[in-house]
Amino acid sequence: MSSATLEDPRMFSKPVEIPRKLISFCDSKEALRSVVISQRLLGTREVAVFHHTGCGMLTFTNEHLREKVKSEAPGNEVVANAVNNIDFLPFPQLEESVKADVKFLKENPLVLEDTTLTGWIYDVTTGKVKSSLHCMILIRNPHFPRG
Repeated sequence: MSSATLEDPRMFSKPVEIPRKLISFCDSKEALRSVVISQRLLGTREVAVFHHTGCGMLTFTNEHLREKVKSEAPGNEVVANAVNNIDFLPFPQLEESVKADVKFLKENPLVLEDTTLTGWIYDVTTGKVKSSLHCMILIRNPHFPRG
């Protein structure tokens, strides 16, 4: 997982206003730690979820990868038990994954109220970004008191 400041609006297919700080990441469950840190320590109030075409996470299931790891260590119960306890966070559809990540963040009580969340898909072939339909959400989080 990586966090990054997005500073180049040319990658978008249409004009977009770039807020002071955006965080991009592959999976929101994995990135929640960075979102909380960025919001609390850097003042971030806009979070953009980015996924990209050609992502390797689209190419396997947990079961497939677990079997592959176990087949490379036949009879090793330590490896088998360890790999069986990992969710590798694969996803079968790109846009649905973006929407699910935005929804996860929207519903998480650690994400600050009045946070704007957007979902985006980066096309690695064209270098363009498109908004994932119906993904812009302004959070009104009932779990976090207004100050």
